[in-house]
Formats: sequence, structure tokens, C-alpha cells
Amino acid sequence: MRKTDNLLERLNDVEVPDVWTAVGGRLPRPMLPPPERRQRPLVIAVALIVSIASLVLVTRAFDRQTTTGPATTPTTAEDITVTKAGTLDVSGLGGLTAAEEAFGSLWIGVITSGGTEIVRADPTSGATEHRFPVPGWSPGEGGGRGIVIGGGMVW
Repeated sequence: MRKTDNLLERLNDVEVPDVWTAVGGRLPRPMLPPPERRQRPLVIAVALIVSIASLVLVTRAFDRQTTTGPATTPTTAEDITVTKAGTLDVSGLGGLTAAEEAFGSLWIGVITSGGTEIVRADPTSGATEHRFPVPGWSPGEGGGRGIVIGGGMVW
């Protein structure tokens, strides 16, 4: 910050020429000629078309109508099976904030009385494999929330 202040302070020593007298002595530029009489209806028509199109777009953008019901008609699908893989009880780890599965483990973000941690757990049994304290981590900090898997790492 100090460096910036020094740079800006140098501007106080710059001599600025007084050009107001030169500006006051100038003559105004000549005016543009008005459009020809036969062009005026065309200019008015284009202006009206642009105005109407703008009003239509604004009206559509801010239309308050809400639709009720589904947007599309439902279709039936056959031969789909949904199974529940299992449930893990991780309530003893702390306040759960995030969970991701990667690299053969379940990665859980928790808030404990000692701070925030990432817990690596076995996805089949829920047993804790390792705890990684992350001091100063706020799960909702920086616009993100939770755990991200990418580039061969847990972030």
C-alpha cells in the first residue's frame, strides 16, 4: 500500500498546462444537416419497430404467470429397478457437512468440538480409516460447500 501511495504522490508534482484559454477561443463545429424529408418516415418506422420489439421482450422477460403442474407430460418407463445400497451411521463423527465417495473410501467433512475435520471412512462398514484435521476450514467458506474430488485428490 505504501508503494502505491508513493507513486500517486508523485502525480502532485506534475505540471499540468492550462488549456482553458485555448478551448474558449475555438469555434463550434458545423451542425450536421437534418435528414432529408423523404428519409424521415423510414427513420420513424425503424424507431417504432425497435420500441415495440423492446416492449415485447421486456414483457416476456418479466411475465409473472406461473405454470401449474408438470411442464411435460409424464411417460412410463419399464424395467427400471432402484435398490438401496445401504445406510451408514456416521452420527458419532460430529456435525456432518459434506460427503463424497472416491478412491475406495468415503470422505466426510465434519465439525467437532475440536474444530473441522475430513474423515476417511470405509464405505461398506463406516469404520473410520483416518482423520485429517483442517484448522480454519469453514465448510461454506469461499462460495464452496463441502468436498470436491478432482485431479486425483480430495479438495
